Amino acid sequence: MNVNLSNNRLVSDKQLAPLVNVSVQFLRDDRRGERTIPFIRIGRCIRYDIAMVNKALDGMVEGGQPRKRGKRGT
Repeated sequence: MNVNLSNNRLVSDKQLAPLVNVSVQFLRDDRRGERTIPFIRIGRCIRYDIAMVNKALDGMVEGGQPRKRGKRGT
């Protein structure tokens, strides 16, 4: 991982929660469980890289355009 502080913004769970519209508790539970939101541990501090979080969230998108209705196999 390259550290370039001019391009990367590290934020705490309290700062990230309102940005992604989840609770701080959700982020804490996610760190202990599924680990779907990437984080960085610096000693005892937990920080989130905004760019990494955005990339992870982009990969979680579900749905999209509805299927075309009609005969199957055509």
